[in-house]
Amino acid sequence: MVQQYVRGQVLRLLGGVLLPDTSSNKMKLMFLPLLEDLDFARRLSWGSAVLACLYRAMCRGSYADQSEIGGYLVLLQIWVWERMPTISPLRRQLLEMPSEQQDPDVPFRLDGPLGYRWNVAFNVHHVSTRVARVYRCQLDTLVDTSRRFLWKPYTDGILAILPQMCTVGHDIWTARVPLICFDVVEWHLPDRYLGCTSRSHCSW
Repeated sequence: MVQQYVRGQVLRLLGGVLLPDTSSNKMKLMFLPLLEDLDFARRLSWGSAVLACLYRAMCRGSYADQSEIGGYLVLLQIWVWERMPTISPLRRQLLEMPSEQQDPDVPFRLDGPLGYRWNVAFNVHHVSTRVARVYRCQLDTLVDTSRRFLWKPYTDGILAILPQMCTVGHDIWTARVPLICFDVVEWHLPDRYLGCTSRSHCSW
């Protein structure tokens, strides 16, 4: 019974958060066999599948006749907030939450992934909501990318305070490999990003 509830929660997480489509309330049955053996499911590369579906959703969402978009948009939103200060909202409190097991060599330690820093109250007077024209204008005027776009948000200091679960496998973060989720195959091309950082005098 416990495993049945776990499968239900995982399925809800996949269909409602990580891999949603534009239907808002439907889940593809192709994920069900993957949850039959939970020990096997935990060894799958779910992160690669999430990125593949997000890349595909962004591609389809750029069509002129497309009015909706799927994919893990929270991840995309945090990605933008971390790199574009002119678009990100102002936080009304400190970003980092101290941990009971704080390392004395670092000033603070995150209790979760980097995106957890945005789980704070915002200054509503500096947050644009449902105003696509504002965001389009800011993106169109993004000329001096060396100052208005953070090419290296994950500094050594940031990586040092992340939990170990967030840095496992860091040696393959820049691998040029296909991201696969059943019929969705998208390439992970970090070399394009690395080329931009080198031209901007920023090291990875």
